[in-house]
Amino acid sequence: MRSIFIIPVICIACAVLNCAGKSAIGTGGADGGSGGLEPVPSVINIPAEISVAYIERIINEQLGGTLYSDNSLTLGGFSNVAVSVRKNGNIR
Repeated sequence: MRSIFIIPVICIACAVLNCAGKSAIGTGGADGGSGGLEPVPSVINIPAEISVAYIERIINEQLGGTLYSDNSLTLGGFSNVAVSVRKNGNIR
């Protein structure tokens, strides 16, 4: 389990250190502008292993008895309607 966490951290550290001294963006021009380059979003996928029992425990701790309550007596054009949603037992 510990090696699953250490391997991605080492890979990220190597990638950051490898790119630290390099710059793909020039100075732009005489006016110091960006040279017409737009920032591009990037994605880093980091595999993680989490047990289902751990996720169930966290969800059940954070979600209490009442999940939703609306006592306004009007709901989507209906009158005299009050809604309350309660959790009965653990979510699995």
